[in-house]
Amino acid sequence: MQKTELLHLHSLFAELKRHLEREDAIDGPLEPYESMAVRPAHAHRSKDRHREATIELASTIADELAKNSKYADDGQVSTAAADG
Repeated sequence: MQKTELLHLHSLFAELKRHLEREDAIDGPLEPYESMAVRPAHAHRSKDRHREATIELASTIADELAKNSKYADDGQVSTAAADG
C-alpha cells in the first residue's frame, strides 16, 4: 500500500471515530491510539507510524463497538480477525 493510500485509510478511520463519538457509540478517548500522537494530517510522519496508528485505531474501534454499542450482541462486529 502506498503512503497516500494509507493516509486516506487513516483519514477514513479517524472520520468513523469522530462519527461514533458524536453518536455516543464509544466511550471517551481511544487509548493507546490517542497517545501515539499520529493523526492523518501528519503527512510528515513515517509510513510505518501511520500503519501502526491505523491498525491501532481500527482495532480499538472494533473493540469499543463490540462492548459498548447496539452492535455488541447481534454478531455484526467481530474482533476475531484482529486477534489472530
